[in-house]
Amino acid sequence: MTNTFSATSLHRARFVDPRLLSVAIPALARCAVDFGITEDQSRTAAEQQAKFDAGVSKVKPGPKATHMIQPDGTSKGLDLVPWIDGRFQWGDKDWKVVTKDGRVLLPFHEIAVAMRHEAIVQAVPIRWGAVWDRRLNDLPADVQGMVKAIEAYKVRKGGKAFLDGPHFETI
Repeated sequence: MTNTFSATSLHRARFVDPRLLSVAIPALARCAVDFGITEDQSRTAAEQQAKFDAGVSKVKPGPKATHMIQPDGTSKGLDLVPWIDGRFQWGDKDWKVVTKDGRVLLPFHEIAVAMRHEAIVQAVPIRWGAVWDRRLNDLPADVQGMVKAIEAYKVRKGGKAFLDGPHFETI
């Protein structure tokens, strides 16, 4: 069965850059992992400040905050969260999810692989929050390659890497 975004997820992404959605929709259809959108993707300055204050964003309100509406009327960020065993799953610190039947999954990496494929097909440059200094389009095409790309990013950042596996943004 092909996965599709629910009406709720699409509503939460109503102001997201159409190019990013044009990648996410077919990525969901081709991905082995079902995923969705857990909250509104277009934040007010106050909402962005609250995310910053809580430590879940490293960006204060302003033009660099990709979840805020930009001058063109869209937000450039999209957080995609796996739907496993009937609920959204954030996984552990490495984004691993253990299913009810004991399987260990790397769903955020699977999502990144599907997003990468569609970004290349559509020639939309995208950045993934797990490897901020490289385009997703240029990362490896498989889950283990994504794991290695994250590890290499951590080394490049010298222990100061902020990792945001659910986050994708147009660049």
